[in-house]
Amino acid sequence: MSKSKKIRKLNLFKKLFKAQDGKCIICGRFMSPLRSNFPSNNDATREHLLPKSKGGTNRNNILLSCYGCNTSRGSKPLKNMNKILMFLNKARQ
Repeated sequence: MSKSKKIRKLNLFKKLFKAQDGKCIICGRFMSPLRSNFPSNNDATREHLLPKSKGGTNRNNILLSCYGCNTSRGSKPLKNMNKILMFLNKARQ
């Protein structure tokens, strides 16, 4: 991965973390912004609204969730989509 692509991903991560007030989009708990090779359940991770396995890839398809929620969800649909859509509408205003 090129250096500029890594920087763009990091900037998107920071913007999403700030927009979500550091809270997981699924469970609402505060997340740790630190990313390591050995994540814990409260570390922030990228969450694809439409799972990558079902065709979701672009930047508009990503929010942040805690590692615990992200790994337990897998490729299942999100249960609280109404809450997420409300957040997205608020963030775009």
